[in-house]
Amino acid sequence: MVLATRRRKLSIGGAGFGMVSLVLSLAVVAIGGAIGGTMLLGGSSGSGASLLSPNGSPVNRAYDVAAESTLSNAQTAVQTAAVATGYGAITAQSLEFDEPSAQFTSGPSTSDTQVSVATSGSQAAPGTLGSETPAGGTTSGGSVTLAAYSDRISGQGSCLFVWMTSGQTWYGAEPAQTTCQAHLLATAPQPSVPSSGSIGWAQNTFPSP
Repeated sequence: MVLATRRRKLSIGGAGFGMVSLVLSLAVVAIGGAIGGTMLLGGSSGSGASLLSPNGSPVNRAYDVAAESTLSNAQTAVQTAAVATGYGAITAQSLEFDEPSAQFTSGPSTSDTQVSVATSGSQAAPGTLGSETPAGGTTSGGSVTLAAYSDRISGQGSCLFVWMTSGQTWYGAEPAQTTCQAHLLATAPQPSVPSSGSIGWAQNTFPSP
């Protein structure tokens, strides 16, 4: 009888140590998960970027991706409309029929689902840049500028742009903005670096704002 009682006590004592070990293990895992989550969200970036910085965080990048996706859909709508009317006749209202998932406006874009539209009735011939025009002047095909606002958790976002004409597509970005207005461009943009108050342009992809 005494032996059985001692065995029960030893068993209970061992269970106590096992429970303490389990609690300590769970605490270590929780702390490690919290640290890893912070690093994943940008806290360990070599440039010092964090979730609260205006650039580089996954949250801000998600806003950029959403705006880029909206502009990609808008590009498809522009290409569809241009087959029938040419670029110069495209309006915000006409694009709504081809791409109902986006909101088109002739005014400024204030969200990553809203696209500002500006149309020029004339354009420089494909392959010319800046103010250069072919010997016969500008062609009549026209061009379209699209703009979408990419929000920022810091309060100021970026503007993403697409300029389209027959045979050419340019991508632009402008940081530190609160709204994005598409502007008329009769000639192709020139390659440049984005800055506050100045649109940077590139041909193959959006420049980093």
